[in-house]
Amino acid sequence: MTAMKRDEYIKHVANELVKEMEKSGTNFIMPYVEDGMPIKLSSIGKKNQYYRGGNVWWLLLKKKVKKYKSNVWGTANQIKANGGEILPDQSATQVYFYKPYEYETTAKRNSANHKKGDKKTASAVYMAFFWVYNMDQTTLAKKYLKLGDGAKSNVDVDKYVANTGAIIEDDHDHCFYSPTKDMIGMVDKKFFNKTGSSNATENYYSTLLHELTHWTAHKDRCNRDLSGRFGDSSYAFEELIAEFGAALQCCLLGITNKPKKESAQYLKSWISKIKDDPQAIFKAMSLADKAVAFIEKQQEEVKKAAWQIQN
Repeated sequence: MTAMKRDEYIKHVANELVKEMEKSGTNFIMPYVEDGMPIKLSSIGKKNQYYRGGNVWWLLLKKKVKKYKSNVWGTANQIKANGGEILPDQSATQVYFYKPYEYETTAKRNSANHKKGDKKTASAVYMAFFWVYNMDQTTLAKKYLKLGDGAKSNVDVDKYVANTGAIIEDDHDHCFYSPTKDMIGMVDKKFFNKTGSSNATENYYSTLLHELTHWTAHKDRCNRDLSGRFGDSSYAFEELIAEFGAALQCCLLGITNKPKKESAQYLKSWISKIKDDPQAIFKAMSLADKAVAFIEKQQEEVKKAAWQIQN
């Protein structure tokens, strides 16, 4: 098992995802949404049971290519701890996490704690790696076959969206997020149609979750750059973040997602940007994950407030 170094790993994952984009067009996200989120063997049933960030897309792409049925992944030690064994001639999949570390540096400017030129301890993160196996590669395949078939399929999506406090108007002729008015405009539900495996209701909600991801970009939320204009690369990059964000939420809420038809016009820009800068895909995935984490935090705050009222 040969480990790829950071830059090699980033380029490899980016290249594989670009191939999928070139092959499937805007539907490159579809198989992943339909399969549900990849699950950590060590955290099944816990709050943090899902892989996040770029690992979501990388593991789901591997699942698709290898035709695995299980959505559960674990390290060799975790598989052994659960009474399983890795089958012969199986290759692990390299995934990553960001590990914090501290280092000594010099203050570049005066602050409340240091004067310019003082020595100080700073913190940062670096990309570290570990290896996981799909349960289909182990003797635990049957035990974990049915896990991951779309999470939270009975969640009230209207309540999920309402918990964010986002202002939504349903009487527009197209769907959008307005940064200046800080509101989401939606076409009325009755004008949405069935497409492929998604019914009209699912298409409405997947579009709404796309716009809700844009909504998180506000400076008081996740503070992403929304200064781009239609047709430029920064505008297209924010659209990629919104597509990943919508897909993540559809996975978590059990909704069959159909990419926005407008996304086709950004596809070439996405592919070009990722080819020029392989780290861009990791940045888009990370920003989408942070957007969804912000929305999930709103759910927890509403639950906490309701509990405090009752108690």
